[in-house]
Amino acid sequence: MEGTVGVYLCVLAVRGSCIEPLKRNNEKIDDMIVLLLGDKFKQSFSEEELKANYGYPKETDDELAEWDCDNM
Repeated sequence: MEGTVGVYLCVLAVRGSCIEPLKRNNEKIDDMIVLLLGDKFKQSFSEEELKANYGYPKETDDELAEWDCDNM
């Protein structure tokens, strides 16, 4: 990447103010899901395993995109 020192400092500021808090919040959400579902779910699943074993997700990507457009 090429840029001025100001651009570099801006990138660092955005990374620090947005990305790291987002990662921490995602971890908190994962922990809450584990608490709700129980310890047997404290593992990762592929999308295929979720569909085959738990019937998740029932909605298709197109349905979710349509819902998102309708609810903006």
